[in-house]
Amino acid sequence: MTRNFGCTKEGNQASLYVIRNENGMEAAVTDLGATLVSLKVKNKEGSMADVVLGYENAAGYEAGTCFFGTIVGRNANRIGGAQFELNGKTYHLTGNDNGNNLHSGMDFYNIRIWETEEVTETSVRFKLHSPDGDQGYPGALDMKVTYTLDEENGLTIHYEAVPDQDTVINMTNHSYFNLNGHKSGSVLHHRMQLLSDAFTPADAQSIPTGEVCSVDGTPMDFRSTKELGAEIDAAYEPLILGNGYDHNWVLKNEGRFDKVAVFNKIASTRMVPVFYHKDVEIVKKVVKSCYDGGVRVFEFTNRGDFAHEVFCEVVKYAAKECPDMAVGVGSVVDSATAALYIQLGASFVVGPLFNPEIAKICNRRLVTYMPGCGTVSEIGFAQESGCDLCKVFPGDVYGPNFVKGILAPMPWSKLMVTGGVEPTEENLKSWIKSGVYCVGMGSKLFPKDVLEKGDWGYITNKCREVLNYISEF
Repeated sequence: MTRNFGCTKEGNQASLYVIRNENGMEAAVTDLGATLVSLKVKNKEGSMADVVLGYENAAGYEAGTCFFGTIVGRNANRIGGAQFELNGKTYHLTGNDNGNNLHSGMDFYNIRIWETEEVTETSVRFKLHSPDGDQGYPGALDMKVTYTLDEENGLTIHYEAVPDQDTVINMTNHSYFNLNGHKSGSVLHHRMQLLSDAFTPADAQSIPTGEVCSVDGTPMDFRSTKELGAEIDAAYEPLILGNGYDHNWVLKNEGRFDKVAVFNKIASTRMVPVFYHKDVEIVKKVVKSCYDGGVRVFEFTNRGDFAHEVFCEVVKYAAKECPDMAVGVGSVVDSATAALYIQLGASFVVGPLFNPEIAKICNRRLVTYMPGCGTVSEIGFAQESGCDLCKVFPGDVYGPNFVKGILAPMPWSKLMVTGGVEPTEENLKSWIKSGVYCVGMGSKLFPKDVLEKGDWGYITNKCREVLNYISEF
């Protein structure tokens, strides 16, 4: 359902879109700021309650100063001194908060009309183009924000931001929640749990000091569920300076690696071994040999009806013996298989093709999805679905010139090539020089005779050799 949401001061018409799932859950979003206006869910008595704050029309959002439910960007929160340095250049921003930059300046994204790209019964997608120099930030930026309701009564907000050069991107939704609904009183009786051992203290202007402090013995400890207001008035300096809880917590990963962690690991070595064997003990030996050789990302191939059983044991082994290794799964072609391996502990999912349903599963669980793509259009569709790294397969068919050709019009693309990659200086040089983000390497790294002999030292040394070659380019 779509209705008029009033006009802005500049005379631009705003629209309100209402989406619903089959359970009756309802979200209302407007193209003014790509804003979440209301979110109605059933309480334990079965009646509907709006659990977020919002205004009744566009005029309310233009007059308001609290960013109710809006999309904040390019940067959310504050930048100290209203300036930052990137690639050796200093960028000066608007000092709109005691000399600091708050939510990117005064030309906020929440007072702009976003273009409505797609509307379904359960989702709305908005997009916005931000030109080079907008708000003082470098580079042109194309952004998309998608609100989706699922049948498990979950609301997912998916962000996409593609710049044409290095820039700062730190977007968020700025909703205020009261899970009891409007006019139900304070939220201080809400109970909360944060799986976090540490937080970042801030000064009186809410700028992080750079410290990372333990929550032990402090009011910042929410590792066990407690009421928000239980210790909010404590004589504790971070609470006094922040006028309550206005801090960043360092969330625990519980042995899993999120998207950023996986990408950092890939970037650190630029090589991903790809391997399968039905014998779990051999797989363990291979994983440990690669780890000892400096590898920090390992792809196990989904091959055979019981491959998931082998994978499950390998994940447990790696968590203990190779704690810094991110183990993922390859050759995944459907969403059910992706969901299964994620449940078993996959840190990333790789496929020979692009399946948008797999992207949905991975996005929901914040797991990296690397689909196989063979055209510019496929890569573009995958990127629009949240795939930050795309696989070029088979590499020996496409060749390094294909990579160069893709990166010419789409320089922001991150590509992994597999198939035809060899552990030789000449071959690796050709791929790295073409601009690939990383290479995937299979049988050439694990010769059959080496596996039969159990020569694990060979694999360790070969991994070191490969990583050394790559580091030189």
